[in-house]
Amino acid sequence: MVAMTGDDVNCMDQLAGGAVKYVEQLTSRLFALQRKQVLCDVTIVVDDGQLQAHSAVLAASSEFICRQLQQVTASSRR
Repeated sequence: MVAMTGDDVNCMDQLAGGAVKYVEQLTSRLFALQRKQVLCDVTIVVDDGQLQAHSAVLAASSEFICRQLQQVTASSRR
């Protein structure tokens, strides 16, 4: 076990807060890109229309979608 001083705890809190802010900014920027349809490389077809999306974001958020995208990519290379 490592003993931490008050300064160490404060530093860890700042790092954690920075990570949360980074994730919030990243999420916001990815959503803005998707909304503007910038760098979208996948079209999702749904009952009432289509949605442009980023395959990397979809793959990172769902293992099922990741496998489906990998299969499509592999079959299109053949």
